[in-house]
Amino acid sequence: MKRAIALCMLFAVPGLAQDINIPKPGDREFLVDRAYMMSPSDKDQVTAVCGQCLKDRAIPIVVVTVSSIGEHAADNPSIETFARRLFNQWEIGYRVVNGASWNRGILFVVSRADRKARIELGRDWARGYKSVCTSIMDGQIIPKFRQGDYSSGIVAGVAELDAMARGLNRPQGMLSRLGLTWSSMPTANVVFFFVFMLIIVIAGIRNYFWPPPKPGEPGYRRPSCYDDPYQRHGYYGSSFGSSASSDSASFSGGSFGGGSSGGGGATGSW
Repeated sequence: MKRAIALCMLFAVPGLAQDINIPKPGDREFLVDRAYMMSPSDKDQVTAVCGQCLKDRAIPIVVVTVSSIGEHAADNPSIETFARRLFNQWEIGYRVVNGASWNRGILFVVSRADRKARIELGRDWARGYKSVCTSIMDGQIIPKFRQGDYSSGIVAGVAELDAMARGLNRPQGMLSRLGLTWSSMPTANVVFFFVFMLIIVIAGIRNYFWPPPKPGEPGYRRPSCYDDPYQRHGYYGSSFGSSASSDSASFSGGSFGGGSSGGGGATGSW
């Protein structure tokens, strides 16, 4: 009777049904291998990579393996829902670091029996990183999983996620889609060309729709070398940055500081 009542309460109260029954690890415990999918040496390697990433970039990478999703969630949700709930339950990452929005935690979940894996990203990761995660999942993780080499697949995935956190693995831009790279083009020519074209386009649009008043007309004022519309409208600004800074290099916090999932990432199956 008591068991029946407990089950009724579980499904009657949404908050209880959504909990994932995996205890949150310690602040510097980056790997929870409940499905025993990793070798001891690979565990040490993953822990070292994740620890250095957190120290250098204030971005935690947390890896969780489970035998099955249903074993840890009463409603047996999809792996996307499972990863999002676990991310938010553990509050992976930080909302703010050094005064800047920095909700960039990363959760990497593998379910052995379900044959599915998921990379879940914090809320401040841009949408373009979904394609990066898909590339990591399809190119590095799933091929090794299909060969039964789960340990190496997790190591490879963590290495690529670490590169992404360090700004070394970014979404492709226009040049990449055209098969070009900035390094293949003379820097001075590139800068001059784009600045020149930008000035022409902006000046043309502005003069066409909002022609400047002529001398003697209302609103005319003498031009000034300090009249910078970008500065005036606050277009210049700074952020925490996409590359390591001196502030983030000394980060000493843990993996769990109030972060939340943004729903981005990638899913793979084998």
